[in-house]
Amino acid sequence: MMFGNDDEMLKFGNEPYPVKGEMKPFAHTSFADHTSKIPELEDLPNEFYNFNVELKGEGSKAWAYSNKLKKLYVKKKQALTVSVSHRNTLPDARLYLRVMLICSSPQDVHRPVERCQHDISKDSVVSEDLKYHVVRCLNPEAAYIGKAGGVAFKDRLAMTIKLQGVGEQVTPVSLEFLCQNSCPTIERRATSLVFTLEDEHGAILGRNSINVKICSCPKRDMDKEEGKGAAGSAVGGKRKHDAQNTSTTADDQPPRKLTRQSSLSSVRPTRSVTSTNQHELQVPSTSGITPFDCVKKETPYVPVSRSSSTISNTAVENDSTAIAVNLRLPDIATAVEVVEYAFKHISADMVRCGNEEKRNRLATFLAHCRRMKSKYSQFL
Repeated sequence: MMFGNDDEMLKFGNEPYPVKGEMKPFAHTSFADHTSKIPELEDLPNEFYNFNVELKGEGSKAWAYSNKLKKLYVKKKQALTVSVSHRNTLPDARLYLRVMLICSSPQDVHRPVERCQHDISKDSVVSEDLKYHVVRCLNPEAAYIGKAGGVAFKDRLAMTIKLQGVGEQVTPVSLEFLCQNSCPTIERRATSLVFTLEDEHGAILGRNSINVKICSCPKRDMDKEEGKGAAGSAVGGKRKHDAQNTSTTADDQPPRKLTRQSSLSSVRPTRSVTSTNQHELQVPSTSGITPFDCVKKETPYVPVSRSSSTISNTAVENDSTAIAVNLRLPDIATAVEVVEYAFKHISADMVRCGNEEKRNRLATFLAHCRRMKSKYSQFL
């Protein structure tokens, strides 16, 4: 790159351009500086070209922008228009805009970003030039470059648009995204949309980037991620406050929570019980004896067996495929929870069952589970 008077030449890449006036243009890189390297995200301002990329509007159902996170949330297959402004004071200069989607995390920036096979299979007619491009440009003059799996800057999937005019120019660029960040090829990695202003030889004259997440519900994801930051601050403050107030006295203890008698959350240490009818639970008649003293000791553990069921129900008892299970459980509340789980599981089987005979059979087991739960719950 050379600077001089009006009669001297300024080189961009390998070709010279005449420069007039006091302001002298410059390129951040030559063609060979960056094309064989991994793409970069850092913004490169250039006062001579005044390159800038902006989002216009307040957002919509298709996209939302978080000023707090400096991040764009956009819906798949919805058009998004950005305004690209630049200054071109050289009438013969040919300038280009390159748009590229890359992984923004330092540990992932080397990973190519391309479409997943599931979304590709949904396209009716797609040329090989467009097949793997996640970002499409709706401007008719856009050209698609790069290849699938490309790592270096020159091989990355991207699109280029020739910028027209001399002086201050604003070019609307309409984009569309055909894969989400949750797709297998991106795997929920953070991504950024990189815009570079280049000359005809590929030298970078300016660069802007926008953090972007492609998702199904932009507003929801934006609110959720903004809330994470606020929640993290609140949790941190709460933990600090709790650490300063850890010492409490017996008089400072909060009142106990009142629960219904049938609640499964109240657990008292009790003796073990069995779910068979060999040892019935009886309500005590003497005021000096607690209900738990009336629970008989369970018999020794019996392995799971068929057709030896002792369930107190004639229909279930006569079922040759029924299984009686003798379990050792820590307390009555646990026993109630086990019975309740069995009830829910059998109910789900009934909903899915299309055989009327089988449904009637399952109904008898439901009735038995309901009786056992009611019997145990009275001691909670």
